[in-house]
Amino acid sequence: MACEFKLTPERVLNITKSFPFIVFILCVYILIGAAIYLRIGDPYGVHQENGDLKVTSTLSSNNNSGNEFQNQYEDENHNPWHYWESLFFCVTTLTTIGYGHITPITAGGKVFVMVYSSVGIPLTMVVIAGIGKRLAAFVSFMFLTVQNRWQSRHLRYGHVTQKGDKINLNLDTENIETVSNMKIEQTENQCSIIPFLVSIVILFVYILIGGAIYSSWEHVTYMDAVYLVFISLSTIGFGDIIPPDDKYNIGSCIYIPIGLLLVSMCVNAALQYSNMRPHIERKGNTESTEIL
Repeated sequence: MACEFKLTPERVLNITKSFPFIVFILCVYILIGAAIYLRIGDPYGVHQENGDLKVTSTLSSNNNSGNEFQNQYEDENHNPWHYWESLFFCVTTLTTIGYGHITPITAGGKVFVMVYSSVGIPLTMVVIAGIGKRLAAFVSFMFLTVQNRWQSRHLRYGHVTQKGDKINLNLDTENIETVSNMKIEQTENQCSIIPFLVSIVILFVYILIGGAIYSSWEHVTYMDAVYLVFISLSTIGFGDIIPPDDKYNIGSCIYIPIGLLLVSMCVNAALQYSNMRPHIERKGNTESTEIL
């Protein structure tokens, strides 16, 4: 018997509410936005026209070697507007980095950026926050999994040792409960602080790796490359150092969003830790009052 799949309004609503669907919509939104801006933006064409006016003015006052100067200018300023550059512009716009080296000049481009950003920036923030929250939860889950396995092996090892040795335990019930509470409190502290520290280490290593990648692409010093990565992932985007253009734009469009997700992961891990601290402190104060 064939299984018929009916696309009911309820199922459509559930699909549109799902987080993967929102991520998919954002990806399509960026790709379509880059294609549209490629047609209506064309900043290099406008810059070229303004530059030609300046060249003409200069050549009219200096007739010597006019053809050579114009040929040299055209060679140095020939920078066609490609899709990957448009995609990079859309990514840096929606992530609010905005280096400033690519800006809309035409009226259509300016209107498009205002409308496009009004929808895209909130959507991007929702996706980054959602994925960051899931990454932070995954780091916590992995830590708890490793910790539980280590404790299980440790307990099994201790059980075998106790069989071969004679151990005298002179602990009353109150001491046993105190030790148990100390272990529980220590575990709660570890569950909250260690995932945060692991997230920071992951982001730090990612920045260092990015510095090595950009220094090989741009032929700049490693320090400048790390600085570029930092101002990008922190969305400062001064624009004094910008990622390389042309064939490396696709690499930046992949590296920078992943880095922003890791930043969001660290923020969510910090929020988890800050939310856990009052609970641990209240529990510790309650236990201290009961002991007294």
